[in-house]
Amino acid sequence: MALQLAREQAITLLRTAEVLVYFFCEESAHVNEMTHVIVTDSRDSVGTICTPSLLDCNQDPKGSLDEQDLSITLPGPPPAGEGSPRATPMIHVDVPDARDSPGSASTLNFCDPVRQQEVSLDEQDQPVALPGPSPKDSDLLFLQKDMHENVEERDMIDDSAASDVFILAHEFISEDETLALREDLPENVDDLGTDADISVSDVFFLAPEFISENELWIPLGRLDKYAASKDIFQREMAARILLDTLSAVSTNESACISVLERISSLAEDPEPIVRAELMEQVPHIALFFQENWPSLSYAFSNFLLPIMTRYLTDENHEVWKISQESLLALLKQKLIDPFDFETQVFPVLLELTAPDRAEYIKARTLATMCKMSPMVGKDITECLILPRFCDMCYDWRKLHVRKICADYFSDICSVVGQQVTEEMLIPCFIQLCSDKVWRIRKACVECFVNVSCATSLEIRWSKLSALFINLISDLSWSVCQTAFKSLGPFISTFANPSCSGHHFKAEIKSSQDMLEDKNRIRDQEVSEEVRRAEVQDVVPQALLDQYLTMTDPYFIETIDTKIVQHCAYSFPGVAMTLGQKYWHCLKELYESLASDEDWEVRRTLAFSIHELALILGEQLTAADLVPIFNGFLKDIDQVRLGVLLHLHDFLESLPTDKRREYLYRLQEFLVTDNNINWRIRNELSQQLILLLELYSPRDVYDYLRPIAMNLCTDKVSSVRWVSYKLVSKMLKKLHMETPETFGVSLINELVEDFCKCTKWSGRQSFVYICDIIIENDCLPMDSFAIHLMPQLLTLVNDSVPNVRMALAKTLTQTLLEKECFLASTRYQDAVELTVMILQLDQDHNVKYFASKHPASTKIAEDAMSVPSLTY
Repeated sequence: MALQLAREQAITLLRTAEVLVYFFCEESAHVNEMTHVIVTDSRDSVGTICTPSLLDCNQDPKGSLDEQDLSITLPGPPPAGEGSPRATPMIHVDVPDARDSPGSASTLNFCDPVRQQEVSLDEQDQPVALPGPSPKDSDLLFLQKDMHENVEERDMIDDSAASDVFILAHEFISEDETLALREDLPENVDDLGTDADISVSDVFFLAPEFISENELWIPLGRLDKYAASKDIFQREMAARILLDTLSAVSTNESACISVLERISSLAEDPEPIVRAELMEQVPHIALFFQENWPSLSYAFSNFLLPIMTRYLTDENHEVWKISQESLLALLKQKLIDPFDFETQVFPVLLELTAPDRAEYIKARTLATMCKMSPMVGKDITECLILPRFCDMCYDWRKLHVRKICADYFSDICSVVGQQVTEEMLIPCFIQLCSDKVWRIRKACVECFVNVSCATSLEIRWSKLSALFINLISDLSWSVCQTAFKSLGPFISTFANPSCSGHHFKAEIKSSQDMLEDKNRIRDQEVSEEVRRAEVQDVVPQALLDQYLTMTDPYFIETIDTKIVQHCAYSFPGVAMTLGQKYWHCLKELYESLASDEDWEVRRTLAFSIHELALILGEQLTAADLVPIFNGFLKDIDQVRLGVLLHLHDFLESLPTDKRREYLYRLQEFLVTDNNINWRIRNELSQQLILLLELYSPRDVYDYLRPIAMNLCTDKVSSVRWVSYKLVSKMLKKLHMETPETFGVSLINELVEDFCKCTKWSGRQSFVYICDIIIENDCLPMDSFAIHLMPQLLTLVNDSVPNVRMALAKTLTQTLLEKECFLASTRYQDAVELTVMILQLDQDHNVKYFASKHPASTKIAEDAMSVPSLTY
């Protein structure tokens, strides 16, 4: 109702106020420099005198020129024939503002829209002084006179004058009245019919500053307003709101096409900041059309892609840089058709990498071409990108171009495949590895492993191995350092799965035979030269010799202090490549690394010793790795943690007799260098859960049970909670043994040590252990009811509310949810009575958990979150 009233007030105000309709043309570019005078066109009646009146935008009252009426006769013939309708009801008169200089005069001129020429009134100049202060430019606003009247009488409007209409609200129009006019206009414009040249999208509502941002303008109007602004930042905003504008008109196909046309116009902006912002929006706009208007398949090809290809050669560095990034984004989203890429995009890229182009442009464009290779696929890369890439590899004048080729060489190899790599790219790679610039040779070393993976074993032996030996002996210290770091991974590329560690478990018999042969040779005390007579044929010997010297103090001092760490890190890969047969080639090196003074080297080996055990098999592991493993167990906590993380995997690879020896040493992990280091005890609990399957029930009861009971009383709640799971799984394993002696003994120990514990935390732990036993079905319900249920229910009278609360959760959320318990009548009455007692508990938390069954609160989650559990 209020909005309707505001609309009526706005219409009434516009009907009664003296306003004018000004059809925009180029001559009105400086209209704000004039004060506007309303002169009634009286040329229909010859001899009639008209009185010009002043509409001063700085003052509400209307004043006349020189504060008196001037009799003015308009020269020239009438604008239309006698009896015919006039083209416009008003004549627009421009009066230069002379009020800034008191006493000065202005010349009153008018612009005849029919003759389209400027003449003076009465064919002579009339001095006019404007009273009052000088108006501001922002106060000179156009208003529309009787908008509805003009729209309804559209036949009276000259078609030649129909163009974009600017409607600017005057300062005395309120906010509600402006909004009412804005809402009322589309209905009237729709009444124009199909023959009218004015459309809703052609109308701008330029509202005053007091209109809030939430009261949005017509999206296309706002876009055009920003795009037509002289302010750079507003035009930048026009590019930024393109996607929002498309979203607002997404249901209208013609409106979306109209936005595309405006994008084409905005692309011509002379400012780089506007073009850069526009190019950042192109991938998002293209994705919008693909998702919302897939039928407009030509939208991207006809509007957006030409802009991008033009910007790829933009003179501004930032613009063409963003254009290339947007191109990669479009290719990644598969928004560019292969045909468009070949016909529109790639010719531009080819031009940018021409010989006469600047080096930085060629390098940047080449990097973009290499990045897009995985996106466009093998065929396009091989046909279009590869020839130019190979030419760039031989461009001896452009250092940065060759550096880009070396950086992305492995990416091109992975796309084109093995055959093309060996035929076309390997010669280029050999050329780059011999480049006179050390940075390029270093880049080749960094991608050497990936290039080797893209070639056959024959090429690695015949060409790449010799090439790598040259690089590892390079005169540049940086090249040598990088080569030694890549030496181990490069040797790993020679691995043959048919004879490597992947199949060692299936070749146990042959490994035993080799071990016997090795022991026989060792017993006969054959010299080192004789042992070396059996030269390995898996990798080039020159590469292996270089790898074996990585612990040489000379290389540590002159090449890299971290070279030994690189050797230790790649050792499992090298061992897998050589296999069990040639383990003797690496054994001394491994022992040297295991006794290295740097604890980081020993820690690296400790984290990977289980992988080496898998490669060597049970016998070699027991003979050569167990002594080193025992040394790691006595090392610092950082090294011991590496062993502990894969303790189950290493012990699983040992023979049964060797495996039992470590039962005596597991308690050593309970002692740490720093008691704060609880993570070792936490990891020990998790590993003991896995070790249960490797040992017999008696071994579990005799050796693992004491450790588990100790961990259940740990000061850290995370350690205790994992230990509860360990005890429950241990009880399940022992209970399955016949007779159940070990299981019953463990239950009795739990009751004595926890249920009857003098500390409330121990009694609470007993409740948690029972909860896990019930939840994971570690005991049959009948056995649980006999051995643990009576002791569990006695805690209903515990003096500590936390114990009673844990009991309430266990009974209501775990026990009463088990179908096997509900099917049995034993202890049901006792459990229900206990729950009723807990429901009457004085503590409101106990009462809550005994009365409710919160589905989102499980005891396991609460046990980890209760602050009192850590003490």
